[in-house]
Parts: sequence; C-alpha cells; structure tokens
Amino acid sequence: KAIVFSNVSFSYPGTDRKALDNVSLELPSKGSISVVGQNGSGKSTLIKLLLRLYRPDEGSIFWDGRDIWEIPLNEYRKKVAAVFQDYSIFALDIRDNVAPGGENDEKIWDCLRQVGVDGTVKKLPRQLDTLLFGYYHEEGVDLSGGEKQKLAIARMLHKDSALMILDEPTAALDPRAELEIYEQVHRLAGERAVLYISHRMSSCHFSDIILVLEEGRVAECGTHNDLMERKSLYYRLYQSQAECY
Repeated sequence: KAIVFSNVSFSYPGTDRKALDNVSLELPSKGSISVVGQNGSGKSTLIKLLLRLYRPDEGSIFWDGRDIWEIPLNEYRKKVAAVFQDYSIFALDIRDNVAPGGENDEKIWDCLRQVGVDGTVKKLPRQLDTLLFGYYHEEGVDLSGGEKQKLAIARMLHKDSALMILDEPTAALDPRAELEIYEQVHRLAGERAVLYISHRMSSCHFSDIILVLEEGRVAECGTHNDLMERKSLYYRLYQSQAECY
C-alpha cells in the first residue's frame, strides 16, 4: 500500500521554474516520514500534489497501485488528513471543531488528551460545549495560538486516516512543545503513516525515513544516523540548526 511518485514535475502558474522536477520516490504505508529542505525546495508542493490540491504537470502519483486522480474524491479524502500552518478553527463549540462529523465524547476527549489540551478544556465551564471566539459569541472563549493548533491536530487524529500530514502546524509552539506533539503522533501512528514537514528538525530523530529535497529534486533519503554519517546536505542543515540552539 505504498504511495509512489513516478517522474512527477510541477510548476506554479506564471513561472517556468519547476517546484518539483522529475521526482520519483516511494513512501511506506505506515511509519513516520520527515520531509526536510530549505525554503523553496519543494516540500509543501509535494504535499499539495499528494492531497490533490494541484495536479502534476508530468508524471503520476499512485496509492496502492492506483493513480490518485482515478480514486473517487470522497474515497480519497477519507484516506488523508492534514494540518497546515494556516489551519482553521471555526466559530463553533470545541466538540464540533474536533469531530465535525459527530462522534461520541469519549473519543473526542481521547484525542484532546493525546495532544495535551484536555486539561485546558476541562477547566472551561461548558467543556466540550464551549463556543470559541468572543467576537462571534457572547460566551465565546478565545484560546491561545498553541491551544488552537493542538485542537487542529486533535481533529486530524480524530479522523483516523491512513495518512496523517503535518505541514508546519506547530510553528506557534516552542521547540520542546513541538517535539512532544511529534512524539505523541509518532506513537499513535501504528498501522498508519505520518508525514512531517517542519523547518525545525524535531521529527527527524524518530522518523523511519527522512526525505531531503533541494531545488525540487530528491537530494537524499535515509535515516537520521545514515544521513548524518554521509555529512552532505542533511548534515549541514541539521548542524546549522543545532548551532542556533
């Protein structure tokens, strides 16, 4: 049930520069995958193509041997769940933000616990029935940026998709809180696949595969230890960030 990119290229409208240039790779159907690289390397483009937000200019993407564009959209949407840096939290109660399709409260509380925001919600007078955003509701509550991000990740966990994607969703969290979230999601992955994108390389230590992109191409692929031993692009990226801390 691997996801396969076969000679995939893509350029954004109005430019001749290829955001992805003849990329071929195989992603496992379970485990943790980190995609790293400098700005403009093609990380987010890879995810947008995988989510069918854009269609490749050339090549194809296959899921379990099927071209993803031949899978009915409703069926495909059940397979994937993503949280982006510009995620959305809605002016509804907490229950509907985590489980838009409806679900028993026990599962909702479990997802909130897994991302570490259940304590905050339990302190609210109406708990799961708490409406969000004071400028929409007289009794609405305004959560912090980090708390809202955790709600968005709880919603992703609640969906139980085969592939979970986190594309810079923890930017408002400090590095330690980000690492805790990634470790928790990693433990929950089980038979699912988790794909991380982050400028901070917190997810790399426990990822089964690290994919290093450079100028729209796959520059390196391997485990953290393997790539550190090669002392190439990943090594330089990791070392330059480690010095900042």
